[in-house]
Amino acid sequence: MNTSPSKKPGLREALGEYIAKSKLRLTPERLAVVEAAEALTGRFTVETLIARVKEGPMGVSPATVYNTVELMVESGILRRLAPADGRSAAYEKATMMARPRLLLVCSACGSTKEIKDPELVKLLDRRRFQSFDPEYYDLKIFGICSKCQRRRRRVRSV
Repeated sequence: MNTSPSKKPGLREALGEYIAKSKLRLTPERLAVVEAAEALTGRFTVETLIARVKEGPMGVSPATVYNTVELMVESGILRRLAPADGRSAAYEKATMMARPRLLLVCSACGSTKEIKDPELVKLLDRRRFQSFDPEYYDLKIFGICSKCQRRRRRVRSV
């Protein structure tokens, strides 16, 4: 698995290539959605993207935003992340996943903290799986954060 960042075309160019191969049209509305997604940082929902597109001059329907997001996922320029706690699915640009993510997730309050562990990353990068070629990973370690631990100790001592 190669987790080193590489030079990739922008979202607009990548989607343009995919749409051309799929014999679809790169409409102004699709471009407006792509440009709005390109301007966002971090994880986002389709609802966030719809709000961002509405800020622009182009009248783009929510259906077009949803359909364009699906095209972006199919083309590999966006990744759909599993929803947590019944919320809407989140998305992020595939280039953001060029580096592995290691997250500590509190089972009590849901807070997350990204950590750095070069040794663990090296171990996971060297790991091979039979009949499977990993593209990226997002390792989540679940437990109880220090804030929730303190809260639990106070409740027990009362």
